[in-house]
Amino acid sequence: MSHIPGIQNASFGPNSGMPMIRSLSGSRVSVLSNGLSINDLSGISPNINPNFDMDNLREIELYKGAATVLFGGKAIGGAVNVKDNTIPMNRLPKQITGQASAELGTNNGNSQSLAFNANIGRYWVGHIGAMRLRHGNLKIPGNTKAAIAYDPKIDHLTAAMAQVNVDRETIRNLTLYPYLSQFVIEHMGDPKWDLSEADLYTFENYSFINGSKVLNPQNDKYVAGQDPNTPLYTEVVHGITDYAPVKPGVMPNSHAERNAVNAGASYIRDNFQLGLGLYALESYYGIPGFAQRNKPVHSHTTVWTPIYEPINTCSYSYAWQVESAFKPKTQLISAVKFNYRGEVSDDRELLGRYRVNKFDSERHALRSEITQQFNPFWSGTSGVDFSVVTLRSEGDRRYIPNNLSREGGIFTLQTIELNPVALHVGYRHDWVARRTLSDPTYQRSRGMAGGDLSARDFSLNHFSGDIKYSIFDMAYVQATFSHAERAPGVNELYAGNDHFAILVEENGDDRLNKESSNSYELSAGLKYGGFKWSATHYRSFFKDYLYLAHTGISRSGGFLVKEWRASDTEIQGWELEGAYTYDTSLFFVNRTIRL
Repeated sequence: MSHIPGIQNASFGPNSGMPMIRSLSGSRVSVLSNGLSINDLSGISPNINPNFDMDNLREIELYKGAATVLFGGKAIGGAVNVKDNTIPMNRLPKQITGQASAELGTNNGNSQSLAFNANIGRYWVGHIGAMRLRHGNLKIPGNTKAAIAYDPKIDHLTAAMAQVNVDRETIRNLTLYPYLSQFVIEHMGDPKWDLSEADLYTFENYSFINGSKVLNPQNDKYVAGQDPNTPLYTEVVHGITDYAPVKPGVMPNSHAERNAVNAGASYIRDNFQLGLGLYALESYYGIPGFAQRNKPVHSHTTVWTPIYEPINTCSYSYAWQVESAFKPKTQLISAVKFNYRGEVSDDRELLGRYRVNKFDSERHALRSEITQQFNPFWSGTSGVDFSVVTLRSEGDRRYIPNNLSREGGIFTLQTIELNPVALHVGYRHDWVARRTLSDPTYQRSRGMAGGDLSARDFSLNHFSGDIKYSIFDMAYVQATFSHAERAPGVNELYAGNDHFAILVEENGDDRLNKESSNSYELSAGLKYGGFKWSATHYRSFFKDYLYLAHTGISRSGGFLVKEWRASDTEIQGWELEGAYTYDTSLFFVNRTIRL
């Protein structure tokens, strides 16, 4: 998808990344498996990937702009539907087919995959596949950190983000103070006043002692006539060191391991299909960052020393999916689909091999669709979907309490084609419930930490409409409007502790309102001969856009304190694409040049 305008990879290190659609990602871009929501915790923590076997993919559907009418509030910025081969869609032309691959690289490790498909009897088709991937720390040109990380002028916030310790000394400019405080001179050694040399120097020519005004002696270090803008303090940096040693030319803690097994079978008739798929995936990979965990040293004292360890992610996912389709022999209804997916996952955030956060999640998702064909120019799809997710966390520094989410929706999307004009209109209504579960061992931070962890219910409405005018088969113009709404996620509402993967003390707010957007889009395209060109301008106005904001506070260990907040914002942009395809079949193969 990298060649599609408006689509990028929102990477979090070399081993984790999610699709970014028009600058939106995470909880605003829905990632689906065969049309159903999956256990995607990337919106809660960007280091946790949804587990996919990339060698088992059949097709990827991309929805740019709000796709909430079809998939609910989490698709307020778009959606990516990943279709795989686990559940066969058709009978095979041969009795048995298969493929196997192996790759070995000097800097990307090694991977192997295999897949077999077979016709079983008259109506059954089976599938089995597996993959394995391994690579160590990646080699890169130059240093892993920008030069600013070792610049003596680096500020405290940048130093925390760059994971460096700055040995600073603040030196007071004593030549600027004309007097010495007589009060401090007389009471310097009195523990009652807790005075130090820093309190000795003053601009006042007198002190109050026992209610009487007493002249202060002159400071013999004072230099008169200096520039009034001369700073009172000077900061000297004696050295800058990394939290953990880094090696030039090597990205630290960038290793990865992945394994996957999948198996499925389908019963296929002319007008009916029923399939079952089973998935098992596991992964273990590093994040190029380090965090502090206090560990006791071997001594006869109770001294504790801070040790920075690499941040790792470990995930286990087991899923089962049922897909069914029925094509009634009627003119009104062309297809009825019913799909279900169940999934249990174990996602862990580790410091070295020590578990600091663990998420046990269980998800069930249902979706049913009816495709109608009212007449030759009016068709549409209507349906309902429902999902329930239970998320339980463990770990001595976990940042989200146990919680439960229920989401349900009813939708319709209708198409009217009156050549050369085509009209699409859709509407959806969602019900979303967020709840925290009894969790007596959960300890929150000193920040906002989710407020009262109160139960929240949201009612969401979505609308979309577009009109397209085609000029023969050569050109088109299209205008689109959509209104979309999104309920805050469980982390935005309830988070409240150190989030090691992003080195942030994350604080949710259970008072947050739903997020909404109104989006406008105008596009045009031209296709003639081998030339193809398109342009799109989009603009989205968000109300109560949720974002993780700095508070200006930093805790020990380099954790920045951030809070989830809401503000209105606007996103706009242009997408341009041009291509020319020329025929070189006389010499090679067809080639396409993209601009």
